[in-house]
Amino acid sequence: MGAHDHRHPHEHRHEHRHEHGHPQEHTHEHTRERHGNMTLPGATAVTNIVEGPITPHDAAPTVEDGAALTFAGHVRDTEHGREIVSLDYEYYEGMAQVELQALAEDTLRRFPVRRLQCTHRVGRVPVGEAALLVTVHSPHRAEGLAAVAWFIRELKDRVPIWKWAVTPDGERFPAPCSH
Repeated sequence: MGAHDHRHPHEHRHEHRHEHGHPQEHTHEHTRERHGNMTLPGATAVTNIVEGPITPHDAAPTVEDGAALTFAGHVRDTEHGREIVSLDYEYYEGMAQVELQALAEDTLRRFPVRRLQCTHRVGRVPVGEAALLVTVHSPHRAEGLAAVAWFIRELKDRVPIWKWAVTPDGERFPAPCSH
């Protein structure tokens, strides 16, 4: 793959006939080559790392956007099968914001997305509250959904933010992302 080639996943459905003659539907993910920079004119990436509750993103999609997608990641009441009361998010101050912004800009280059906004909360986040909010505006649903999924997957690998689960008795244990 050259320096300006990008891969873009997509899915399609089709039927297979197995030896017993019964049709079986499968979903496959394929990779389609993308050449050059996918950045749409006027594309914007906005990222924030905040302490305290996340406020909703208020930017409206343009008339060219057919999809306005929002993902909110909330703290569950269990982590790795154990009851918890909160997650503590720690981060590499300075570097986490730089990496988060770079990732958002990479997403704009990789997918035809007009706007990507991400807010990640750090510090103590109680059960039921949002730790992550990602909003994507794009001309089409499929590319917007793919962009959100790729962005979140990469965020977990690239951005130096770590989470610790806190139990009702105050014990803390590492809570690495397993999904």
